[in-house]
Amino acid sequence: PRSCDVDTKVCLVTLLKVLDNILQKPNNPKVRSIRLSNAAFCKKVVDRQGGVDVLIACGFQVQAAPPPLLSSQRMDTGEECLVLVQEDTSHLVKARRLLMTKAIQDLNMTADDLPKYKPPPPRLTNAGDHDVASDDRITTSSSLPTTTAANGSEFDPYKGQRYDAMAAAVGKTSIGPERDYVSPTEQQLEALQSQQQKLERSVQPLMDRDICASLPNTTTSSSSSSSAAAISTTTTTTNTKSDSSLIASAFAKQQLERSSREKQGFTTKAMRDLESLKKKKVYSHAQLRIQFPDGTVVEAKFMPKERIRVVKKVLREECLLLLTGTNDGVSSAASYDFDLYVAPPRRKLDDTQTLEAQGLVPAAKVFLSWKTGAAPPKMAPVGTFLKPHLFRDNGATPAYPSARALVESEQQQTDQQQQPTAKKTKSDKVSREQDMIRRMMGGGGGLGGGGSSKGGNKSGGGKPKWFK
Repeated sequence: PRSCDVDTKVCLVTLLKVLDNILQKPNNPKVRSIRLSNAAFCKKVVDRQGGVDVLIACGFQVQAAPPPLLSSQRMDTGEECLVLVQEDTSHLVKARRLLMTKAIQDLNMTADDLPKYKPPPPRLTNAGDHDVASDDRITTSSSLPTTTAANGSEFDPYKGQRYDAMAAAVGKTSIGPERDYVSPTEQQLEALQSQQQKLERSVQPLMDRDICASLPNTTTSSSSSSSAAAISTTTTTTNTKSDSSLIASAFAKQQLERSSREKQGFTTKAMRDLESLKKKKVYSHAQLRIQFPDGTVVEAKFMPKERIRVVKKVLREECLLLLTGTNDGVSSAASYDFDLYVAPPRRKLDDTQTLEAQGLVPAAKVFLSWKTGAAPPKMAPVGTFLKPHLFRDNGATPAYPSARALVESEQQQTDQQQQPTAKKTKSDKVSREQDMIRRMMGGGGGLGGGGSSKGGNKSGGGKPKWFK
């Protein structure tokens, strides 16, 4: 009736606010539940005739109120609440419009007395799209959020944009590089990567792995000649340095590299990859020196892109004999099972990674450890698990990997200009590189190999005093 009191008007305004809260926050469960014991809600809606009936007509259901969150009681408290279970809220827009019409026509209320309508925000669905109430959509396309820039292109939050008279005059709002722009660093990186792939394709495949074996405390003529050459070329350098001084110089070099990286400032990934490729070389093969627990050593050649599982396969098929034994009185034969690792510190090699990824190029010393139940007998003679023909002494010097740099260094460019001294410098560099490869494989003249440290092994192939 037109003679409704003020409490009826307050009840209607409260109902509109309840509906507006649900429309504005459709995913918030708090606005969908109202306790009937709430003093303010009870005074404004529950005590008014038909107030609760309006909410029930909108889809609310009377349910038992859950206990307070911090309450120790988990039993039924006897309180009731109104809960909107229905997910779709499009019908609430119609209900709100009907209440607005009744308030203006029957209660003589003005639009200023009633809460202003706000369009509901787009609701995120499971598919990731935005959905708005399909019925009685009051919003306009200009009020909805958009991801399109002023020039019609797709908006990129990580790209600078400008919107002013000058930009509109020339028709260009982007203040950053074009979409297809490639920086000079990325161009150099792509060129070096192409050069690397070209050099890798030109590497000849291995025709023979040159597998040879040697017993502990004995070396083949090739190994002995290599050690002798290493000792003769490094007598003036390594004999004057102890193990501790070599380790200290290595740590000092690492500290210097770390400080230089910290001082150079921020760099992009392309810049870091470019600097790494400039120092990289493409090697013809990788020379591995695999040492067994009893001291026996096997040397072989592998391609840098071959995986660790290929190394294990070569050892099983071309180097190791079958493991013989008895099972319930019946003789049987099986393959040895083992792991490969490098040390120190000990790091197990991943079968799925390449030799290059594991840092075994151009040469490395790898250790082998037997697995339980797949190892040779403890009392077996040394090296009896290897095929006899591998212990050969043909007097041939091992072909160490040849390297081709992706980028010529400044020293190489200077050597090309000074032809008389270039040959000598190149030969000295090759000698130093071969000496480094020998040290990586455990040969003499290197870390602990030819040093005169106190208490260390003075022989050419000995171990440093810190290596256990």
